[in-house]
Amino acid sequence: MIRINRGWHSQGPVSYATTASQKLLEGENLLDCSLGVNPYGISKKVLEHLDDFDGALIHHYPPSTEPLKKVLIKYWEPVASLGKDQVFFAHGAIGALQMINRILVTQGIRVLGVCPQFTDYAYDVTKSGGDYTCVPLDPLDNYAFNLKQFLEAVTRDIQVIYLDNPNNPTGQVIGLEAIGQILEKASGYKIPVVLDEAYGDYMRDSNSGVSLIHRYDNLLVVRSFSKAFGLAGLRVGYVVVPKALGGVFETAALPFPINAVGGYFTQFILQDREFVHQSAQKIAASKKKVMKVLKNLKVLATHETLPIMTLMAPDEKINLYEVFLEEGVLTGSCVPYEGLKANSVRLRIPKEMDILLPVLERIDAKILE
Repeated sequence: MIRINRGWHSQGPVSYATTASQKLLEGENLLDCSLGVNPYGISKKVLEHLDDFDGALIHHYPPSTEPLKKVLIKYWEPVASLGKDQVFFAHGAIGALQMINRILVTQGIRVLGVCPQFTDYAYDVTKSGGDYTCVPLDPLDNYAFNLKQFLEAVTRDIQVIYLDNPNNPTGQVIGLEAIGQILEKASGYKIPVVLDEAYGDYMRDSNSGVSLIHRYDNLLVVRSFSKAFGLAGLRVGYVVVPKALGGVFETAALPFPINAVGGYFTQFILQDREFVHQSAQKIAASKKKVMKVLKNLKVLATHETLPIMTLMAPDEKINLYEVFLEEGVLTGSCVPYEGLKANSVRLRIPKEMDILLPVLERIDAKILE
């Protein structure tokens, strides 16, 4: 066998995204409540430009991202004044996180997070030679984020902090004041803080770490067009960094970080804040309906406008993913998430609530049988 990097000698669990994609590919007649797409589709402003796309662009290497940067910088003007040397694009949010790990994580680097949260980031840290450690969200407090406990874990032995905000899989949101306190303590130890805001467009822009980027030189904020913006198939993400790190990321960024199709259409979704706002309102209304029908399944701490939530069965022996699958609903098993077991699933609110609600009622009624 050829020599490979040490981190790849042991294989981690298969990503829940891979499992969900395979199930959908198999053509089963399933209600998709798994992957984190916007359940209400694509903005009309994007669809209006489908016929305008110049197919010849596919033949050439992608054009410069500078025009898209200008649109994105203007988008963030209400909360932050960004320069073009602070925004770097990547192949989705995961591509941005991998770029960050190339810069920050080497053999033996200790990364602190919470658990559960986005699993693929922790895998990438491990494969890069780092040591990922996490502060468990407290089951006795419905898995809500505990600022005091997390701050106690921030010590000089930590080299990187990673926080999923909003949290995946629970859909809860950490307030900006708490984020500020974490940044303050981390800056005392010169610890970079990576905020993964892949689902961030479902929360208020004023709660984004982007609004703090000029106050803290240890802050990096990752964003995506895959979630609330409804463009998961285009695979466009980006990271916002302090000016002092612009040169480093310019060097680390891959040439042609996004494709021509993604670069073209993302500019139009940034002109449609109302699409995201309306999506969040619909999600909040649907989430209330879910909460209302559940009496035995537990809903972990979550925010009303986030499309994802974690459901937990009272008996740890129950495989809740399989229970939903038998009812024709594809969710995400929480087995890959540290701190959760097979009796939990991540459920993404679908557009077809008329199908989901009766299923939830049936499962909730029989879960104690």
